[in-house]
Amino acid sequence: MSEDRVVRYTLVVRTTGGAENVTFEGIRCATGERRIYASGRKDGTWTPMKNSAWQPISDNAYNRPRAALAYEHFCDGRRRRASREHALELLRNPRDPSESYGVR
Repeated sequence: MSEDRVVRYTLVVRTTGGAENVTFEGIRCATGERRIYASGRKDGTWTPMKNSAWQPISDNAYNRPRAALAYEHFCDGRRRRASREHALELLRNPRDPSESYGVR
């Protein structure tokens, strides 16, 4: 977690059909926004996104992974988690999905 209060991470989304998308992204908990910096390629390189602007995190089908990371793992309301270790612990041991966390 950086000094600018942005949580940066690599997101790997795999479909049941075997397709894979890899992106390097950031979440700004204070504003409830997300940004995609680059897209991963099969050869291991990155392609910077042409329209890499901050956007509100929406809890829709396309953004569900980002919303889950923000609301359930990386952000504590409008603040980021106190430490990287705490966020990683939440990823390893998910919370009860019936309970509500974070600000949406």
